[in-house]
Amino acid sequence: MAAAPLDAEVRTALLALAADDDGEVRVGAGSVLSAEHAGSAEVTEVVVRLLRDPEARVRAGVADAAAAGEDRSAELADALVALLDEDDFGMRLAAAYGLLRRDDPRTGDAIGRVGQTHEPAYWHDHRLTAVVRWEAGGSADG
Repeated sequence: MAAAPLDAEVRTALLALAADDDGEVRVGAGSVLSAEHAGSAEVTEVVVRLLRDPEARVRAGVADAAAAGEDRSAELADALVALLDEDDFGMRLAAAYGLLRRDDPRTGDAIGRVGQTHEPAYWHDHRLTAVVRWEAGGSADG
């Protein structure tokens, strides 16, 4: 069941919060905007800007929500591709997972750029499971 679209006032407030000085506030706003995306070019623009934020913690926080979100725009996919150059494994994984979910033709290259981790925190990560299934030629959804 899809969530109801954001109320116009709430959306306006979230768009403003996405430019806040506090990185955690930007992450929160970007995460909600990504999760509740309803096809707005303005929302896409803000989420893409957050995926390019100067603070790595903002990029990482928004990447998870954007990867799982419904925005299928080329701009968002391009912003996810740019995250594949990050040092952080989790950010690269989120980016590859987002491309995989969108059936993006760059998925194979993206998965190759994720790399491997031996950190137990990722052993049961649904994104890593989807990547492994995709590599094996199976469904990404399970």
